Amino acid sequence: MGNKLGTASSEYAAFDDVAKIAGKITNSTEGYTFINSGTYVIEGGNAAFSNSYEHIGGKNDTTVASVVNTSEGNIIIHPYSGNGGIYDSNSAAFIVSPSVIGNGNPQILYNAGTVEMYNKKSAIFFLNPNGDYTRNHSNHNYGGFFEQPYSNLIPNPSGTFYDDDTLNPREITIVNRNKNKYIR
Repeated sequence: MGNKLGTASSEYAAFDDVAKIAGKITNSTEGYTFINSGTYVIEGGNAAFSNSYEHIGGKNDTTVASVVNTSEGNIIIHPYSGNGGIYDSNSAAFIVSPSVIGNGNPQILYNAGTVEMYNKKSAIFFLNPNGDYTRNHSNHNYGGFFEQPYSNLIPNPSGTFYDDDTLNPREITIVNRNKNKYIR
């Protein structure tokens, strides 16, 4: 019944490598991991293969969030022409967004496969780890899920102030075990 995940698979080799890296940089024994060993073809602008963000709200959390493209993985991002236009820019294979709840859990972006980027104004890795905005706080006293600037000038509904970016740093590790193609 198809390939099984075994110690000789590209998935196992990549996961084992990421687990060793996580142990060395964070002392973490827990994680959320997405593993790709197939082919993804993504068309259009403002597109991404993955968008990593805060997964845990604890102040001392070391749970690692990992996105893995194995040696058999293939990510292709290229323009889309249709609907009266050409959509061909502002894309990335791996993104770390600024949504942070607590201190920000560690992130590992791992590529051992192939990434082909054909869009303009794009990147293989795009990092905005602390950013100026979060979607984790309500918009003043109205509640809800709105973009809210991190600022010590705007009180949240409880009367305290939103965190500022310097209080929410994240450890981000990029591992690139293969060559990437950026064609533009």
